[in-house]
Amino acid sequence: MAYKRQIDRLPIPPKDAKVHNVTCHYCIVGCGYKAYTWDRNKQGTVKENAFGIDLGEQQGPDGTWIAPSMYNVVKQNGKDVHLAV
Repeated sequence: MAYKRQIDRLPIPPKDAKVHNVTCHYCIVGCGYKAYTWDRNKQGTVKENAFGIDLGEQQGPDGTWIAPSMYNVVKQNGKDVHLAV
């Protein structure tokens, strides 16, 4: 079950976030994505994050980023976790 919460900014996945390889089932192509999950009470920093890049610097046009539509808080094994795709 997924549910939205009012947030004023998106959290940064920490270095130890779990990485899941997922496939989109929307069409026949089957695009692959990485989904990151981590405990609700943890947060990465601009320099120490799951992406391994300095988020304090401007990223290129093909850089790693998370849009609000790619983030949610979900239940995983009975506890709230962040989920970013």
